Amino acid sequence: MPDSKFWANEDDWFDDAYGYVFLARALKAAGKALYPAEWTGTEPLTREPLSDLWFVVGGRKFLQPRSSVSGPSVDEVRRLLLIHAPEKLQEQLSTNAPRLQPLRTARDASRGAATVYGTPRMELTDQSWIDGVEVAARENERRQAALDRYAGAQKFLKDAIRDGKLKFVLLPLRGAQPFTPPMPAIWWNVKDVSNRFYKCQMDPGKPDSPHIGGDRWIFVDGGDLDVLLKAATPLTKPKDSEEAGEIFEKARTIYDELRAAGPLSRTVFVKACRKLSIPSTVSRPVYSEKFGEQKPSN
Repeated sequence: MPDSKFWANEDDWFDDAYGYVFLARALKAAGKALYPAEWTGTEPLTREPLSDLWFVVGGRKFLQPRSSVSGPSVDEVRRLLLIHAPEKLQEQLSTNAPRLQPLRTARDASRGAATVYGTPRMELTDQSWIDGVEVAARENERRQAALDRYAGAQKFLKDAIRDGKLKFVLLPLRGAQPFTPPMPAIWWNVKDVSNRFYKCQMDPGKPDSPHIGGDRWIFVDGGDLDVLLKAATPLTKPKDSEEAGEIFEKARTIYDELRAAGPLSRTVFVKACRKLSIPSTVSRPVYSEKFGEQKPSN
């Protein structure tokens, strides 16, 4: 996930100047051109979907026992339920609530109180937990769709810079400094550039570094960007069943290629598809389908 503080404070971004556009603004413009109806502008602030609420067996998804879900995910389910369905929020004293030790000696009795241990806390009732997970499932779909749009906008800019259609320059983080001359397009011929969108920075001394940040801001040529955006084709849902079938086949091919290298988690597969503009509404069913094929038949 990119730096939320950076992406939430556009007023702190460096100004566009001399015909160059800050990479963060370019990404938002690209997102709007690619997803004119769906783009909200908050895609870079989207949290990752909750991943430990379910497990998959034989291509089917099952709810995890609550005891197997991480504390942060449990808290997030409660928060989502409070926001989206507060009328279904019911709590009860935890089964791990404090209990009283029985009095064992005359000294205990003389003290007038039993020994208390444990920490009191409230937890969702069983029904509220089920309701909360349903809300979380819908939230996961919303988050995944937003992350797909964010990845699509990144890929659009990456491909354009790599192919020489969108020139980019750098600017030192501090001080009144000039822009560099256009930098080599080959620097963007790498598999993953998400680190460069974390805060729209990079280090020209280490262009292949996978680490986030750097000592220069990234800007793109405004004239090139305008041309690209005017020619951009909005990324919409498949127009017909034939086109949808082609996307599913593409996802299956990606799965087979990644699986040939070793065990493959759903998260890794979904992210790999996302980078190729394949939405999670395709990648997730394909993963369940292919995962089921790996299970030995009875």
